[in-house]
Amino acid sequence: MEQNARESDLKLFGHAGSVQRILHVVGSELGITLPRMTISGGDSKECTYGAFGTKPSGVAASELARIIATQTMWQKTPKQMPTNGRLGLDVSAKDLVLADLRKTGSDGSIGLFIEFAGSAIRVLLMEQLMRLCNLAMEAGARGCIFFCAGGEDIRLSCCR
Repeated sequence: MEQNARESDLKLFGHAGSVQRILHVVGSELGITLPRMTISGGDSKECTYGAFGTKPSGVAASELARIIATQTMWQKTPKQMPTNGRLGLDVSAKDLVLADLRKTGSDGSIGLFIEFAGSAIRVLLMEQLMRLCNLAMEAGARGCIFFCAGGEDIRLSCCR
């Protein structure tokens, strides 16, 4: 992998590198995760990057190899499951996902992208948005996206 990365002029965060971070965190910590990017990695928690306005995808090693080789990622257009709501007193970001799970069941999000929207999302901090993305995977979703009319500046300011 290291030889292929050198030959292809790719940035590799390998085992012997100076940057040792968790795969689904390193991009945001180093400021290389930007809105509208498509991000793939061999980690089910890649969906964390959805909080930054990206289209993330956790993939298996064989699919990741194909993505690197072809620079393409074939996927069906996922269905969306809108999530609206407001946060009450002592209600956390985690409670939003738990409320969805109660409505849809433990398999109700399988294969979907959860679209979080509404006034509750606009007031969440960046780490809460990241938590929502992680929990979307636990609910069986392929990832999540945010629709925050007037709230996009939360994520964009984090990427500057």
